[in-house]
Amino acid sequence: MADAGVSIAGQTLEHRLYHFVLAYSAWEHAEPVLGGESFTALAVGLQNALFSLGGVPLEHRSDSLSAAFRNLDDDARLDPDAPL
Repeated sequence: MADAGVSIAGQTLEHRLYHFVLAYSAWEHAEPVLGGESFTALAVGLQNALFSLGGVPLEHRSDSLSAAFRNLDDDARLDPDAPL
């Protein structure tokens, strides 16, 4: 989101954007994520989107699970049986 040029009191706001879309209806939810990409940011964004939607879809897909993978410690990252 650096290209957006968002600033507060002249200071650049370092942020990302969580974006949720229902594929068939194109219903969307977006919210800023302060700090880095993390599983917590993904979980909170998803929870807020589903609350706004008023329900849950039968299936959920994420286009990237790198947020969860990047936050694993070295032992978990190297474990071939670790859930991703």
